[in-house]
Amino acid sequence: MLDDNCNFEFKVKSLEDLEVNEAADFAAIFGFIDEDNYYYVMFNTMHMQTAVYRVTPTERQLVQKRYGSWITDNEYHTVQLTCDSSNVWVYLDSTAVFYCDSLETGGKVGFGSFNDAAMFDDVIIRTEPQQEEGVLGDVNDDGIVNSTDALIILSCDVGMDVTAYCPMPCGDVNLDGAVNSTDALIILSCETGIEVPYPVGEPGCPENPTPCLGCD
Repeated sequence: MLDDNCNFEFKVKSLEDLEVNEAADFAAIFGFIDEDNYYYVMFNTMHMQTAVYRVTPTERQLVQKRYGSWITDNEYHTVQLTCDSSNVWVYLDSTAVFYCDSLETGGKVGFGSFNDAAMFDDVIIRTEPQQEEGVLGDVNDDGIVNSTDALIILSCDVGMDVTAYCPMPCGDVNLDGAVNSTDALIILSCETGIEVPYPVGEPGCPENPTPCLGCD
């Protein structure tokens, strides 16, 4: 049983013939209380079938779904779940796949599949989130997320030298594994009062996102 703060990581590869099975899957489980109360992340070869679900005594609820095929070969890949009291970040090979908030994250963790063969290895469980320090979106480290941070990211994205602020992990506000103009737009939207589905301004930044051109 884990408390609300955890980092769960493992390697997994599908054992299915992906040319025959067009819906091969494997999954990570978290927040497991009992067989009627838990969450799971299912990765799938089919478009729009990679998703986070909540299982309750009465139904399976869709929490979030992701576009694209996330199982494309039979090689090992690393799945990582990082959680705090109510938020979960899900990564595949360091690429952010999901950010979900307002979840009940305390409970057991595990792995498996919906109905397909997969192999799991190198399981690591930590009791504290493994995130970079800082505030998400605060790339100049002044404690505030605003248009100045957006301007730095935009400058970096077009190749201007912003090495003073690099490697800029807090700039990846949409948690997609890269720092670019999309993140700047999200920060600007947030500053003008537009609600965004990312924890901009909250403590904790993703690990090692791909830097923008100005950080090379």
